Amino acid sequence: MSKKICIAQTAEELDFILKKISDPVICLPLNLETQLYCIKNKLAFYNPIDFIDNTFYENALIDSENLINKLNFKNLNFESHVKEYKAFIRFRYYSTVFLIEVIDKINAKEKIEEIFISGWNTYFAQYSEKNYFVSFIILNIIKNIKISKLTNHKMDQVSSKQDNKYLITSFKIDKKKSYVLINNVGYNFLRIAFLLIKKNYHILVPTFDKINFLKKIVFKMLKIFFIEFQTYPTGKNKVLKLPEIEHTYKKNNLSQILNFRKEQEIGNLIKLINQSNGIDDLFDKANIKFVFTNVTRGIHGYYIDKSKEKKIPSVCIPHGTLSGHFNKYDKIYKNIIAEPIYINQCKFFAVQSKIAKNFIKSNNFGNEAIDTGNLIFSESKSESKNKILFAVTLKDFANFQYFGVEMYYEFLDNLKLFNNIAKKYNLNFLIKPHPSVNHCFQDLKNTFKNLEFSKKKIDKVLKEVFVTISYSSTVIEDSLYSKKPVILFDRWKRYKHCNSEEDVMKKNSAIYYVDNENKLIDCIDTIRNSTDIKFNNYIFEGSSKKNINNLINKLL
Repeated sequence: MSKKICIAQTAEELDFILKKISDPVICLPLNLETQLYCIKNKLAFYNPIDFIDNTFYENALIDSENLINKLNFKNLNFESHVKEYKAFIRFRYYSTVFLIEVIDKINAKEKIEEIFISGWNTYFAQYSEKNYFVSFIILNIIKNIKISKLTNHKMDQVSSKQDNKYLITSFKIDKKKSYVLINNVGYNFLRIAFLLIKKNYHILVPTFDKINFLKKIVFKMLKIFFIEFQTYPTGKNKVLKLPEIEHTYKKNNLSQILNFRKEQEIGNLIKLINQSNGIDDLFDKANIKFVFTNVTRGIHGYYIDKSKEKKIPSVCIPHGTLSGHFNKYDKIYKNIIAEPIYINQCKFFAVQSKIAKNFIKSNNFGNEAIDTGNLIFSESKSESKNKILFAVTLKDFANFQYFGVEMYYEFLDNLKLFNNIAKKYNLNFLIKPHPSVNHCFQDLKNTFKNLEFSKKKIDKVLKEVFVTISYSSTVIEDSLYSKKPVILFDRWKRYKHCNSEEDVMKKNSAIYYVDNENKLIDCIDTIRNSTDIKFNNYIFEGSSKKNINNLINKLL
């Protein structure tokens, strides 16, 4: 029997579609919020978990690598700029092939008669949640199924190509002073800044956003200066030509979709180039002795590009989680997630755990890796034997990652499992949703009543638990440095984040790999009964405060 389906990127879009049609339809939700909406409202929906398998992720990884290797980066002269381009093309590719795969699989199982789409096609900004593009993709890839577009709600605007100058405002640079540039004051970077100040350095933090006046005053008293840039329009548009993209996936020509995405973002690449010119001015005027960053893509990555050009030492201190690979798919995925937090342009790269050290070894990267130990991960040392933390990285439809990231429908399926075994085994699960899905917090609580959910920062959450369950996330190293063992829970038998113990009855391992419910329960019991957990197999000794001090002394 043929089916009519509707496809929606958000709950708002799905609600719009359902109000416009009277036909009985089955929904295809494309993110966590939308699938929760279907569950909450008892709507019939296709769960992608029933149609997408590991083979798809593997093939998509290989094909995405072929696509990225074919891209022509003419007129993009810096690695940080190239990475930005790669990222938004790869994301749109992932969204597109996911739709192709799941629609093909549904159609093969039960013939699709008609697909209802909203017709929304909007663009506001690079990472705006108001960007809608599902209708555009469907209209470009589906040729043999009736498509019903419910509106022409269209805003094909692209990012502005206006040629702006970015000039430093309200800060007088003293050439006699020695400065260190830090890309932000988040994580533990403030601790780094304070140690540098004790050594008579002044801290520069470039920003293209407005900073609260009181915050600027307080930080200035501490010798931390936010370098704000004023935008001055030239009244002209800037031309940036990037060669056309040609790519086909399973006989579907994706060229139009990918080239449209490229055109949408060219203005943002122009903005990045112009902001980089403003940073050039800062480097020319200030006596910068060192550069610290935790991001190597976009404008933050450009600080590293510029420091190399000026022969200024730099160090990348990533908050992302890096590890060695096990097969060709694993290698592609791990190199992709390393792109925003690793760069060969850096003089030094901070290796904060033995897990990350395996990543460096397996890829033979050339810059000078320093075994720093923990610098910016959590260090919560309190004892607790009550709660089990579950925390994973989640991505939205607009920025999917394949293979080593748990998909939204897999996340929900795990919560369903934990909700059942919490009651069955009298276990206390504490779920920390990824910050990107905090808007789903109440719906998650209402759906999974046997689980506890928290928005607290990870260092606070880790004080309440004795073990962490994850798939891949920086919480793995946060947990290890907080002396909380980790269970890598891979029901999909797809991805192992790092070397780990697979014998769940063997006590005292800091990381276990588990792929089913029974092993999970046994592993939790094993950890409860362990008395001498070998954390040092995965992490370095020493506190972050001591490690930061040692790093500063070594570098400066």
